[in-house]
Amino acid sequence: MAEPDIKDLCDKNRFPKKGWQIFTLLLYSPVGLALAVVRVFIAIQALIAAIILPEMSLARSIILRMICGVLGIVVDEKNTSVRDRSTQVIVANHITQLDFLAAHLATGCITWDLPSPLAWALGIKYMGRGRYPDINKLRAHLEKSPSPIFLQPEEASTSGKVGLLKFSHWMAKISDNVQPVTIKTTRPSFGDVTCDVLGSSFISELFWFLFCPSTLFTLRYLPVIQKEADETEEKFTERVEQAIAADLGIPSTSYTAADKAEYEKRYLIEYNQPVLITSSGQTALPCAELQQMASQVKEVLPHVPVNAILQDLGRTHSVDLTISNILEGSVHFTPVQHQQPVRVDPVPSSTVQMKNQPVLQSLSQGQGKMISFMERKAKLIADARRRSSSFLSLCPISSFPSHQVRRSKNQPLFIML
Repeated sequence: MAEPDIKDLCDKNRFPKKGWQIFTLLLYSPVGLALAVVRVFIAIQALIAAIILPEMSLARSIILRMICGVLGIVVDEKNTSVRDRSTQVIVANHITQLDFLAAHLATGCITWDLPSPLAWALGIKYMGRGRYPDINKLRAHLEKSPSPIFLQPEEASTSGKVGLLKFSHWMAKISDNVQPVTIKTTRPSFGDVTCDVLGSSFISELFWFLFCPSTLFTLRYLPVIQKEADETEEKFTERVEQAIAADLGIPSTSYTAADKAEYEKRYLIEYNQPVLITSSGQTALPCAELQQMASQVKEVLPHVPVNAILQDLGRTHSVDLTISNILEGSVHFTPVQHQQPVRVDPVPSSTVQMKNQPVLQSLSQGQGKMISFMERKAKLIADARRRSSSFLSLCPISSFPSHQVRRSKNQPLFIML
């Protein structure tokens, strides 16, 4: 199975695309908003009660179930015949920021990376920070407590429909026996909003849990996987990853949580930046990025006019793709004629003809006829990358004439080209 692109691993749209679902969601919206308000007050009271009674484990368990009920979390367990309660480490894929609540309802497990209110409600002590737990404290917990530990080695959420992120190897340091579990989520069709969207915060995800009537978590247990005597941590982690990916019917990828974070950063920067509006009314790239990329293309291909470069960059958003399109003849333009110094000798007709030839022909004459098209293309792209400076160098507004700058009261800055 081919590896998908990292941009396809996460959902970017919160709302459904089908017309009838959008219509029913609009009808449900007043009810959903009222339900969210009521649930907020109930959840606050439950958390206050949990803080007042921090030492009563039974009370915390009851309060947590109340919180899950308030959030509309419903758990459906599948393949329970292979559930091994003696195995203290549960490993699952990462779908939402509230996966742990569903897993805790089903197995009574604990985890470490929780928001403070939930940690107080469960009485969970500090066991690490962020994606990386304190391995020694987790091992100590396994020796003293029967409660299993819930791990998500992907370290970042995905849609769970296209591919898995690469599992982190620290999972294999905690225990030699793990119980893989696959997690899927569904919501009613009339309130079918995406459970986790790229760039969303915990608060926004929590709101949509409160807004939707219910969220069904389906947990499917897989056979216990045991580490072999001569098996490395990497191989053991890979076996667990492959088992979960196979049950979900999706491939495991080479992308890590750091790769997803980097893509998310670029996506949010591009999404939140003001955009340029060309004279034809088409939306182009952000100001700083557009100028930087256009200058790179112009340095490599000085024969191409700037307006042709800007037009293709607005479509591709990539220096490499724009250079490739120009070299492949997909971009139609009239080559720029550079003025030459006055010479006494007459200019040979062959020189005049060379100036009027397409860019591909002039480049091939400069490099030699023995160089193939793909080699020329690779050389030009590499040359563009060497000239690249920082990805988001600021584009000063003062560099544009005043008649090209237009700003409305509640709109971002627009620049007319």
